[in-house]
Amino acid sequence: MSSQLSAIAAVLTVELAPDAVAQGYRPPQPLERDRGEELAWALAADLQGVLGDLQEYGLVLPAALYDLTELLRPGLPMVEILMELYRGGLRGGPFQPQLMAIGAHEGHWPVATIAPERSPGAGPMLGLPLVFVGPAESMPDLEQRLETNLLEKGRAGLRTRELMEQDFQVPAVNLAYATFNDLCAMLRLQLQQHGFAELWALLEGALFHSDRRQVTRLDSGNAFWLDQGRALTPFHTLATWQTEHGSGIEGYAEWLRVQRQYMAGLGAHGLQVLPCQADPALAGACANKGVALLEERAIRGGERLREEPVSGGNGDVKAASVLTLTEQLIPDLGPIAYTAELRDASGRLLRQAHDYPLHPGALQQIQSDWEAQASALGVPFKLLRPGEVLTEADNPAQLRGQWPTD
Repeated sequence: MSSQLSAIAAVLTVELAPDAVAQGYRPPQPLERDRGEELAWALAADLQGVLGDLQEYGLVLPAALYDLTELLRPGLPMVEILMELYRGGLRGGPFQPQLMAIGAHEGHWPVATIAPERSPGAGPMLGLPLVFVGPAESMPDLEQRLETNLLEKGRAGLRTRELMEQDFQVPAVNLAYATFNDLCAMLRLQLQQHGFAELWALLEGALFHSDRRQVTRLDSGNAFWLDQGRALTPFHTLATWQTEHGSGIEGYAEWLRVQRQYMAGLGAHGLQVLPCQADPALAGACANKGVALLEERAIRGGERLREEPVSGGNGDVKAASVLTLTEQLIPDLGPIAYTAELRDASGRLLRQAHDYPLHPGALQQIQSDWEAQASALGVPFKLLRPGEVLTEADNPAQLRGQWPTD
């Protein structure tokens, strides 16, 4: 019965030429259905040569190339979707081994959930996923053959290479087959070599145990809670960092560098990253308690974390004569926050707020929003870039704005 089917995934890996990667290579468009079918037959012939007889298994694949972050996502949805497409092709009937290629029709990709993102800057490796389908009792033998032979012997054949170059026009230096386990091992090794062992621990939990909650804390002070494909993480301002950790701007810069790297890495693999306001109670919180606390403190909109100091002015904003926005910059990190200040004609501070961008796209939005605020108040807007982080002389954890005459 089709309900007793099982699936095992593999992938044709495409190692890109280094110069293409350096130039921000964008993956190619998917193939049309007829070209996808021809490529599928070439891939099937390669796999038959490496693995032996495959006549009792079905094979389904998309005629498209993906960044590996699109394949390694929580719960491995690519595998599930391809298996369901194969199952749908049986039209409720008994299992029949067949080769199924998913291709575009007049440029339109038929399955939105597995449409390749084709984002510039992909690489250094792309992948074309392949899913074997068959009765559950027949899969252990195939799994053993895949794990034993594929990575060691799975070089793409000449016809496959010709079609990849002709149809995708991809600048590949190597084409080889691998299992998803092989991909994970490559990713783990790469991350560990670059000092991101804890990032792999988070990704591994999300990929293979997405139903479990998990908390990971780093020596740099960063912390992440996994819950159902989400990564919840406290986001510090300079002030909350100093209160909890007391290591000043240097420690905060290291924390922020790691925070940005991990948030980007988790987001690239399809996790929903939810920045939340920091809370000292999270210091010893277990997985369940931490998730509950963070959900209460999730930052709405996910664009910025706004901090408005108690001492940041409480005057009538209608008396404002200028709105300044100071870019707080750490040279190797870029802007870490923006300090908005409303002052009256005498220079008295009426209002102060610090906006911390939570992702790169928020930088321009923060500037635009404050410029619009100045326009609404009918006062000049001045964007100031001192090229450093400005703090109060008597409180180095408290940001301050730059006065135009500074």
